Amino acid sequence: MLYYQLTFAASVVCCLLLLWKWKKQLDISYAAMNILVVISDMGALLRSAADTLDEAVIWNIISYIGACFLQATITFCILSLSRIHLHKFWKLLMVLPGLLMYAIIVTDPWTHLFYRSVQRMSWEGITILTKEYGAFHTVFYVMIIGYFVLDVAILGYALAKKREASVKNILLLALVEMISIAVYFFQKIFPDAIQLTAISYVGAQVIVLSILDRICLYDVDNTVMNALLSKGEMGCFSFTLSGKYLGCNKIAEGWIPELVQLRVDRGMPKNHNIPILHTIAEWMETIRKNGGSAEFFYTKGENIYKVSGGYFHDRGKVKGFQFAMRDVTQEQKYIKLINQYNNELEEKVEEKTQNLREMHQRLVQGMADMVESRDPSTGGHIKRTSQVVRILVDEMKKDPTLAPDKKFCQAMIKAAPMHDLGKIAVDDDILRKPGRFTPEEFDKMKTHAEEGSKIVKKLLSDMEDDYFAKIAENVAHFHHERVDGTGYPCGLKGEEIPLEARIMAVADVYDALVSKRCYKESLSFERAYEIIMEGMGTQFDGKLQPCFAAAREKLETFYRQEFAGSDSE
Repeated sequence: MLYYQLTFAASVVCCLLLLWKWKKQLDISYAAMNILVVISDMGALLRSAADTLDEAVIWNIISYIGACFLQATITFCILSLSRIHLHKFWKLLMVLPGLLMYAIIVTDPWTHLFYRSVQRMSWEGITILTKEYGAFHTVFYVMIIGYFVLDVAILGYALAKKREASVKNILLLALVEMISIAVYFFQKIFPDAIQLTAISYVGAQVIVLSILDRICLYDVDNTVMNALLSKGEMGCFSFTLSGKYLGCNKIAEGWIPELVQLRVDRGMPKNHNIPILHTIAEWMETIRKNGGSAEFFYTKGENIYKVSGGYFHDRGKVKGFQFAMRDVTQEQKYIKLINQYNNELEEKVEEKTQNLREMHQRLVQGMADMVESRDPSTGGHIKRTSQVVRILVDEMKKDPTLAPDKKFCQAMIKAAPMHDLGKIAVDDDILRKPGRFTPEEFDKMKTHAEEGSKIVKKLLSDMEDDYFAKIAENVAHFHHERVDGTGYPCGLKGEEIPLEARIMAVADVYDALVSKRCYKESLSFERAYEIIMEGMGTQFDGKLQPCFAAAREKLETFYRQEFAGSDSE
């Protein structure tokens, strides 16, 4: 009798320890397992103290609760430890064999399907039942073995595939499984031996308690949350999906005193004029729209709080909204200070960079002016072609088939003055020749395109704006190419020629046509327009034809102003 009393007392103590250590994130299977052990050990104790056969049979039936359902709860514990999640249907299917078997055991006094006969005998004041087993007792063996095979399969799969599952915990639970199976069959083989089932159940409880001490260590989210809550750094409050208040912790109550005015299980007061409650309602709506989670900042006085909101679940179903808030005032002040410092630094860097750009631009413009001063036949050419490029680019912006971006347009206009920098490498006797070039002289003059690209590349090599440097290099290198492939220096065709060079080619030739040179008179605007239009598709890019036509009036107005008082037109 003392043996059963001690095992029952031990099972109760283990169950109470579990409840004391219970964490909300733990699977309910652990609690169910402990409760089943308590019931089974209680049944065994009261059966041993029964005075009649009927009383002993009733307590024996109660003790079988553990035998019928304990294996299923062990399986659920194994699934939980292995981080394997099953649908409710499959869990119900796992419980069903034990439920059906227990129904047969409960009705056995009338059906005799489990025991053919049961006799009571007493030994030193302890009631012992001698039984003759029926057909369904064999089925019971099959059920136990089936659960065992399933558990072994799950454990094997977890050890092989589930890297996030603790191997030590899985092996401990496997030990529980093996002990319970071994003791059960030992008792059937040696029925006269000391009853070990009750003590094996208690051993299983002890092992499960040792596992529970470790489970929470592997849940990083909850470990962090508990640490923050214990330090008083996290405020929490909750509402149902319908907006009913569920409660808050002391931290949240201190940060949002208005929560004290709410009553648990009641919605927010109607027609209230409390700003934070309106804000919380907006947060809940945002969480719905975002699919279950969102982050917010809440400012109160000088304090800034970061609020993480989302759905909370119970048994796989969304039950409401849960909010966790932290005081991030110091963090935000630090971030603001860093941003302010970065903005000031960026402004200073931009200022210095702009100065460098302007110095670069003045250097380039100075070199362009120097080139132009060496070539008296092209006075004002650089200034005029830069303006022609600007007018053409403005018209290109209106064409949806071209639509160059802002960055390209700015770089193109800025690069235009550099197109003839290569002439600085051409000898004065050629560059200053008052008449037309001989074929040999023209060949030397043509080298200015390739030389210009080299000069531009060296000038802009230290600039951070690689995009502009490439545009300027292309303008200098390819502005004498023709789309039919007969241009120089590379004989490129069509879109092989960069767009910036195709634009520059139109501006360069147009200025040469309407300007007076030492070797020719200026052409009329009308004739120059006709020549350019005739060259579209052969010398010039045909895609630029609509833009050039649209720019005609602006170009002629500009040149009339430039040539006013001269005989250039």
